[in-house]
Amino acid sequence: MSLAVGFVKFVSKLMLRNIFLTLVCGENRFVEVEGRITALISTKCQFTMESILGPASSDTPLWLSSLNSEYSMDLKTLTTYDQDAEHYAQEWESQPAGDDLRETVKKFFTQGPTIDVGCGSGRDAAWLCANGYPTLGVDASVGLLSQAHALHPELILVHSALPELPGIEEHHYENVLCETVIMHLPVDLIESSVHKLLMLLKSQGILYLSWRVTEHQDRRDEKGRLYASFDERIVINGLVGAQLLMDEKVVSQSSGKIIRRIVVRKD
Repeated sequence: MSLAVGFVKFVSKLMLRNIFLTLVCGENRFVEVEGRITALISTKCQFTMESILGPASSDTPLWLSSLNSEYSMDLKTLTTYDQDAEHYAQEWESQPAGDDLRETVKKFFTQGPTIDVGCGSGRDAAWLCANGYPTLGVDASVGLLSQAHALHPELILVHSALPELPGIEEHHYENVLCETVIMHLPVDLIESSVHKLLMLLKSQGILYLSWRVTEHQDRRDEKGRLYASFDERIVINGLVGAQLLMDEKVVSQSSGKIIRRIVVRKD
């Protein structure tokens, strides 16, 4: 069977909700519908798609369900990431590894399906995959997904965004990582976004959530990226029913910025 024919049959199987496929071919592909990239798939991945993504749960095919969604990241921030994706990816990849994040993951995460929401350059998702946490990378920026694909071709990457994360299975993941993302959202969407992250988890699953702390009022950097200032109670309200395992304000070893980090276990 030729690669082209095999790929067409592969997409057809997705549309029929039969996504239990082991990726073995050694190629990387965009899943594209009507000119829009919806997913980047690495066929080098050692895990099955179903183990990472979960089974399709509606009549809308999993990979297509994000196409008609209105993404809710601040538009100026998203545009900046799309336009300067290579610059940001190189910046993040060159930062110190962030041993504080990795030690926290090792302490609290359990090996099993994991999702990195706001995966950026894919550095953290790649580390997770290499350390026994089969990880799906999700980002609202197609530009950043393209960079992540180039830098870490072993990853499975999906184009979706908070607060709805269309196309992403709920109650499926052992671990959710959302590292310094929610401060790019309008304040009125943060609580629902945090709750959505919690809904991705299986019972007893672990959420690691962090955000860059901005005091007093919202601000934008020189490139226009939004850093929202918000009351921490907004986040706590989104985590109702979860068990708090860690809560600290620290200087990130990777970025050098002050961040708030919370780890919770879903009941």
